[in-house]
Amino acid sequence: MPIDSSFTSEQRDSIKIKSFIFHVIEVDKRPENKSVFVVEIDKVALAPAQEKFFTDHFKHTAEGTQFLFTTYGGNLKDKGLDLIKNPLNFLQISKDAAREFTRHHKAQMSDGIFVFSLVEYDFAPGQPEHALFLLKINKQSSFPYSYESDPKTGEIVATVDASHTSLVQDRKAISKSAIIDLTNEFAWDVLAVDTKDGPGITDYFRDFMEVTPKDKGEILTNKAHDAVRKWATKAKRNQEFAGNEDYNTTCGRSYQYLSNSSSRTFISDDFIRYVVKDANPAKEKALRNTLEEQLKKDGVFGQSFTTVPDSIRKKTVKYITAEGVVISYNGDQSKSRIDITKRGDDTVVTITTKKLETDVK
Repeated sequence: MPIDSSFTSEQRDSIKIKSFIFHVIEVDKRPENKSVFVVEIDKVALAPAQEKFFTDHFKHTAEGTQFLFTTYGGNLKDKGLDLIKNPLNFLQISKDAAREFTRHHKAQMSDGIFVFSLVEYDFAPGQPEHALFLLKINKQSSFPYSYESDPKTGEIVATVDASHTSLVQDRKAISKSAIIDLTNEFAWDVLAVDTKDGPGITDYFRDFMEVTPKDKGEILTNKAHDAVRKWATKAKRNQEFAGNEDYNTTCGRSYQYLSNSSSRTFISDDFIRYVVKDANPAKEKALRNTLEEQLKKDGVFGQSFTTVPDSIRKKTVKYITAEGVVISYNGDQSKSRIDITKRGDDTVVTITTKKLETDVK
């Protein structure tokens, strides 16, 4: 059964670049002429630190938004599969992809490079798999590249100035990146990151790859909260909560994170840190690991999306005392100004409010 989640940390850490090239995009800046030229490169020399820069950004892109190919999509995957069988086709296929990329850009494009690479990673121990990794990097001082023709071979050879260490530190030059899956192991086809506002991608980048979002923000928001509910139910059953933490407090924080702002971008690690609290660091780490596993199982972990608070199926949190007093609220317990502590065999519930109304029925 295809896997809903993105790459695991082990898969991301095992990446190796098998084939790598970039082609230079140059824009005619004259107002009367909006032509875009692709300078086709035949060979690129990368220093080890620069190769690490690209593998590090692969890990960042692996946390991007999931997409599926449209009915007519899948051309890039076909090209990638061809490269695995016929590696000598790499250069020509990369040139074709660079020209196609620029053709889809209808607005003013920035000078820069289009990176096309074939990477290998360990899907599982002893099971190497492949993916295409694409980037558009805008021209700026943090990415000092140059190219020239080799007088002996006639090849256009590009180099990145290894004396500039800022390349390793500055990701601002990267405007777009995508990973195209070349297996049938995942429930998604493409992972993509764009510098445009929010976790979506620009229309022309979407059209170039011929993709559509796998899940809408509404679906993923609700999936994330449901995953916390399932995880908290198991933790409660296994008596894993301690102190003042319980099912209600953790689910409340999940609700608070997801409904805090209509423009919040979901980030898996931030979400887990926000939801899971425990005074014991070791136990807190263990609980966070199990929540991460639940999010992976439900296909949410590693994705980036704009949360949609109204999509959360709301449940009222309710406490009932032995004396029949009912306390109910929605969201984060602390935001409702409710404090629950232990005092010997008794549980002390403190509610602080600016206004208390009486409603006798």
